[in-house]
Amino acid sequence: MKIEVNLSTEDRKKITTLLGPNANKYIEILAVAGAEEVLAQATGSARPSTLGDAQLYRVYRLMANGIAANEAESVVANLFGIRLRPAQGLVAKTLAKYKLDLDAELKKMVGAVLDTATWKKTRWEMELPPGVIQDTVLAAADATTLPDPERAGRGRVWKFPDETYHSIRTSFGLPKRPTK
Repeated sequence: MKIEVNLSTEDRKKITTLLGPNANKYIEILAVAGAEEVLAQATGSARPSTLGDAQLYRVYRLMANGIAANEAESVVANLFGIRLRPAQGLVAKTLAKYKLDLDAELKKMVGAVLDTATWKKTRWEMELPPGVIQDTVLAAADATTLPDPERAGRGRVWKFPDETYHSIRTSFGLPKRPTK
């Protein structure tokens, strides 16, 4: 099926104001996600019973059509006109509710964050952004019997013992990294 949507210059400006200079990449995603959402409701495959369920389904459609989870939090905040923290909560709830469908996206995000870790004397240090990525990484650490990570005392930076860090990497299918 091919659908043509007319987007005025004024509407394009509004979207750019909301989503920034990369807005053009989101326009098609927004259109396809919106069409899929309406079709799913029309066919009965999606029947949200509350406004919250409708929001989660909308976020799911956006992510399923190409908005990466690490972008989703700011996109959702701007589209829904909410602060970043509630948007992070919506993305986290969406990832939990639609786990099977969005699991690959979450694993890709976590892998990218784990790859940013640097070896500092006796521990791996990395910045864990609050929200779904931090929760997922810390849950993977909790699932082990290895020493817990701890805050480094510098903002979002966490310190991980080598064995814990590599156990988490293994759980996400990532290879070990040498300490330097």
